[in-house]
Amino acid sequence: MPATFEALAIVLLAVVPGYLARSAWARGKTFSQPPTDLKVVVQSVAASLVVQLLLAWFTIPVLLPVGGDLANHPWRVAAWAVVAGLLAPVLGGYVLGKLTDQLQPGGRLESLPAWIRRDLGPTPPTIWDAVNLSGEVPDPCLLVIEFTDGTRVAGSFGQGSRVITSPDQHGVFLGREWSVGDDGLPTEPVPSTGGILVPDLAAVRSIRVLVAPEPV
Repeated sequence: MPATFEALAIVLLAVVPGYLARSAWARGKTFSQPPTDLKVVVQSVAASLVVQLLLAWFTIPVLLPVGGDLANHPWRVAAWAVVAGLLAPVLGGYVLGKLTDQLQPGGRLESLPAWIRRDLGPTPPTIWDAVNLSGEVPDPCLLVIEFTDGTRVAGSFGQGSRVITSPDQHGVFLGREWSVGDDGLPTEPVPSTGGILVPDLAAVRSIRVLVAPEPV
């Protein structure tokens, strides 16, 4: 824990403005994915650094002349804290969220080069993300993946399986491959295989989730 007021202030300035900016950014978007705690902390620290760098033109003339005597200038410090620790992160984050929304297809900035939209405009989450991130796929279960050309593959989703969600390219690895009958149902495990990998779900029409029947 910080031992002094100054140390506590440094810790707060390293996290709070970035956290407020990130929260406002999420509120300014039409979509947002639930982040991990570690991701929130890392992004908050990085955003705080960006905020303070962008506000250097304001911080230097306001605080530098009284840098060794801040306790005797409480109103000056309070005004700086309101601007740099609250108003700038919240307003900036919200505006940035609205801006990145416009980089998506159908937005006003979709005509920008693809590399700009890819780097600044995160991939919108899909139902694939929502189901996997919320843990709604039973473990274990069997998945029957049908492609747009009518072909099917199947495998067991359980220990050893992996899924990739947005913003990366969607994909799935099933720990054990199953053969598929003409009726579209798994029939039996395929011997001598270490699983089945579907590295790209762009051509997938549907994924059927099969679980063991509940006892009567």
